Amino acid sequence: MTPTALLVTKHQKHEVIAPAFAQIGWEVQTAVADTDALGTFAGDVPRRFTPLETARRKALLGSTLGPAQWLLASEGSISTSPIGVARDIELVVAVDPTLRTTIVGSASLLGIHSVRFEVDRTTTDDEIVEHCREADLPRHHLLVVPSDRSIAPLGGLASVESVLEICHRLKRRKSSLVIQTDFRAHLCPSRQAVIASAAEDLVARLARICPNCDRPGFGEETPILGLPCRSCGQPTKEPKAHRDSCPWCEFEVLQWFDQENADSIHCEECNP
Repeated sequence: MTPTALLVTKHQKHEVIAPAFAQIGWEVQTAVADTDALGTFAGDVPRRFTPLETARRKALLGSTLGPAQWLLASEGSISTSPIGVARDIELVVAVDPTLRTTIVGSASLLGIHSVRFEVDRTTTDDEIVEHCREADLPRHHLLVVPSDRSIAPLGGLASVESVLEICHRLKRRKSSLVIQTDFRAHLCPSRQAVIASAAEDLVARLARICPNCDRPGFGEETPILGLPCRSCGQPTKEPKAHRDSCPWCEFEVLQWFDQENADSIHCEECNP
């Protein structure tokens, strides 16, 4: 029987996630649900849970939306590095609807396309246009957020003209405006690529069978830190092994790395 999965999404992730599962013969259907209720990139709905718990809760929204052997969902986190480059971390999860066991795939990218600038009543149209040149319009879309949160964010802006129109309308307000990349998946192609990679990682995880209970999803969970320094022998924060475990029966196997020592550059004793 063909395995079936129900992908819970509001932002058209089927075409990004389903191809990975097609490679292993899974049929992926879509269930539309208000996943924004669990938090938004714009911040108008705060995120109350970790990314993993948010993804899991998204998937479980599908438990009443249709029959399936698995429930799928994804969640992304965007942060900015110290050098101002945006990092995207994506999780795609498969949840068993009966036992609620969760299997996770992940991927990350440093350098996702991202712009952010502020506009107030003194900002000229030419300055706005100049900022928009960096936004990759219309491939990526923009979002306008009033800094006082007096109205909901206005997103899906694919042209400089639409951004200017919104700014002209809202600049009369006392608050400034923040214009940023609209990170919703269907409007952010550079994020879509990371989601697709996370789906591939999940498929690879599902292909690994637990040697103890014969169920899918056996794989790497956490690195074991403490590789000794080559110079002084003290433990460092470099990994010396990783732990493979099963999400069903909690069976674990430690996989030790071949490397015996860490370079002293990673040692807090030698390089405090």
